[in-house]
Parts: sequence; C-alpha cells; structure tokens
Amino acid sequence: DADTASDDQYGLMIGGKNLPDADRAYTLFLVRPSGEHKIVRHEAGAMHTLIDWKSGPGPMTAPSSPVPPGPSQQLEIHVAGENVEFLLGGTLVATLARADVQPHGLAGIHVGPNANVDVSGWDVREPEPQVGRGSTPLDSSPPARP
Repeated sequence: DADTASDDQYGLMIGGKNLPDADRAYTLFLVRPSGEHKIVRHEAGAMHTLIDWKSGPGPMTAPSSPVPPGPSQQLEIHVAGENVEFLLGGTLVATLARADVQPHGLAGIHVGPNANVDVSGWDVREPEPQVGRGSTPLDSSPPARP
C-alpha cells in the first residue's frame, strides 16, 4: 500500500523486530492531520491492513503551547491483557487482539516524507502488572539523590 510511505502521515511503531533485515516485522499506528487513522502490520515485506483509513475523533487542533502553529495530537498505544488499545487525542479509536498486533519488540516514531512533525514528548513504559502475575512496572524516573 503506497500511502504508508508517503503523504503527510505520521505515527507510532511497535513490535519492531529484525528491522534492518528483509524479514523485518512491525506494526504502525498512522495518523493524518485530518484526524484519520490507520493500523497496519508489516511482516517480511508484506503489509497487512488491520484497520484501513478511518475518521478519528476530529481534525487535529492547534497547540496551546508556544510552538510554531500547526496541528497537534497525542497518540497512545496501550497493551492491556490480550488487547492492544489505540488512542488519538485521549479518545479510544481502536482495540485489536494482541496476537494480531504483536506489540512486543522495538518502539519508535514513523514520519512520512511529506510530514512536518515536531515531537514534544515520548514515553515507553512497561505495562501495568496483571493481577496475580507479581510483576512490577518499570520506573523510568531518575534515582533519588542522597
């Protein structure tokens, strides 16, 4: 699908594996300034559309912070149990099965060649512990100084 490598789209990549190789795999959560979104899975040179371009919660809004004028939108991906949730501007726009998304691996930012994007924040965290699993969330804060 040619539109995943062009236009003014941008988004998040998760589940990245073997990225420099021909058998690379990753999932993209793509967004356009119009608010449309798409979710695709790339595996070994083949692209599988999980959700085709779909209207989102609305067009991007001008930021209130002192940055150059332009659209602004917060993108989030939450892995919760057997599901993966995709949020645009704080609104849930899609829920897919973990097995279809394959979220574990490298994470990154995708910017199409015609996109003009400023990233004002980036955060990757361990998922919240599942009841009964006994895991502890990753704390990315710096250690306290004595």
